[in-house]
Amino acid sequence: RLRELDLSDCGGLDDLAVVLERSELREQLRVLRAGASYGVGTALDAAHLSRALAPTRLVELSVPGCFLSADDVRRLLASDCCRELT
Repeated sequence: RLRELDLSDCGGLDDLAVVLERSELREQLRVLRAGASYGVGTALDAAHLSRALAPTRLVELSVPGCFLSADDVRRLLASDCCRELT
């Protein structure tokens, strides 16, 4: 059972959404931490990630250093996967 995925301090998150879309375990995921140390940074496609995580109900989302714009953050927070975030 996969409840938590911690990819903190991992670069190269370009394929994260693709991997999650293909995973049979994504519906079980409750915590996602992905990103790089502050100052290092990595690109993350928020639109693709929100679609990939649509069946997921996250209770924690952490994406430091992922170069997200305000629109990206709004898109993620408004997506189905983030409905249970408090």
